[in-house]
Amino acid sequence: MFHISMPEPRTMMNSKVPPGCWVDQHDWSDWPLGDHACSPGEWPFNLEAPRHSREFAGILRWFLKKHPSLHEPDLGDYLALAEKCAEGRTITAQVDFNPETAVYQLCLTIYECRVDGQLGSKEMDRFWDLERDKPEFEALRHHVWVTHQQRPFPGLART
Repeated sequence: MFHISMPEPRTMMNSKVPPGCWVDQHDWSDWPLGDHACSPGEWPFNLEAPRHSREFAGILRWFLKKHPSLHEPDLGDYLALAEKCAEGRTITAQVDFNPETAVYQLCLTIYECRVDGQLGSKEMDRFWDLERDKPEFEALRHHVWVTHQQRPFPGLART
């Protein structure tokens, strides 16, 4: 069983985007500055944070509080599977919110994947092959998703 290391997150209220993280400026939401300060129960806006950062741990902690039926060890095992399939790649966490259904989902993104002609990648193919054989991930399948990007993670590219 794999447990997620959860360092204490820094406050995201009225702050700059944390070093190494990234906020997509084209998202409909705003980073918590001024009138858009994030209260403790709110979604952490469009912050995307790399694995092993305080912000990554904060996003996962917040997400698990919003989904009490999910368990940290299961999410840790899911993340470990993604890491196994993407050795040496940057993995990030970001909360996705669908305003029409009011559903929060956790998106784990694997960066620097070689995309083949069908928009797939060997990392994602390996992940889906291994994930399919793990019935213990059934509870996560509607709440957590893994995707990939060909480019490097923008937050780390700016530091």
